[in-house]
Amino acid sequence: MLLHIRPRFLAPHPAHKVELIELRFDPFGICLTKTDLASRKPYPNRNYTVACPRKGGTRAINGLLIQTAGAPDTVGDIDPSGLVDQFTYTARWTSIMDHDFDFASDSMTLWYAHTAYLNYPGWSDRRPDWWTRNTPSLYTEPYMEYTPHHQLAATLDTFDGEGRLVTREQSFPMPSIERGRLFQTPSSFYVPPIESAFPPGFSRR
Repeated sequence: MLLHIRPRFLAPHPAHKVELIELRFDPFGICLTKTDLASRKPYPNRNYTVACPRKGGTRAINGLLIQTAGAPDTVGDIDPSGLVDQFTYTARWTSIMDHDFDFASDSMTLWYAHTAYLNYPGWSDRRPDWWTRNTPSLYTEPYMEYTPHHQLAATLDTFDGEGRLVTREQSFPMPSIERGRLFQTPSSFYVPPIESAFPPGFSRR
């Protein structure tokens, strides 16, 4: 299964420099450090810093890819042995809601239905009921920040003595989606390349 994950930090001002120094994924045995990761700003909103693979140049990439089992590829039959029901990374917990496809992303914009156009296929609506009935993605998608500006859904925050946010745990159910959504223009320019997916057991200590 291929996972598209976007560790994000929302700062009160774009001048604040933040950097992800370590990222762990369990139960895949993946441990990433600053040698593997870069912290960049791919969004028009420069308050967001997003972790991405360091290899591949200096372009600001929207997140990174994690391969749970097998070799990464863009298409192919679903391998049941590589599907996962849940995993953890840093202080955020996330679960996969179904096994319809072998790809999942924490980018909720990839969950919408799209009609076919030119040579690109159409996509079904993968939005779960919990999202369409409740808050916008801004208050739902997982990210870290200095001081919370809104209470995110299913989130447990811990603060220091000066009121600064130091840890965040968030439950974020994700539906499975078709891999082709990630690699289809226009979003494909900003996503990590398939060959950059970190394999199971990858660790740099």
